Amino acid sequence: MGLAYINFAREEKKLFELLFLSNKYKISSFSDLVNDVENQGIIALISKLTGLTQTSARSLFIDIWLTMHGIATMCATNTGDLDSSEIEGILKEVYEGVKQKLLNGENK
Repeated sequence: MGLAYINFAREEKKLFELLFLSNKYKISSFSDLVNDVENQGIIALISKLTGLTQTSARSLFIDIWLTMHGIATMCATNTGDLDSSEIEGILKEVYEGVKQKLLNGENK
């Protein structure tokens, strides 16, 4: 999902900017984004697939979303020159690192 979001930013720069970087379709808060019904389904899936609690799965979702949005923004605004394999590696490392940190915190 993260790669698709980033590829959209690369391929549809102007539309990405309109949808995600302008005030035209501004969300009222980051909390609204996280609490969106569709994203709640993703958080539930993360919890199920990783064994994390809902709270920890929410934290993982937020960290991954912020990472992918940052990379997508850099791609859309031509401020980053990462190739697809580098992007995939970054997303995997963030996912695995945060997941492990959260799992370790839950098992204390």
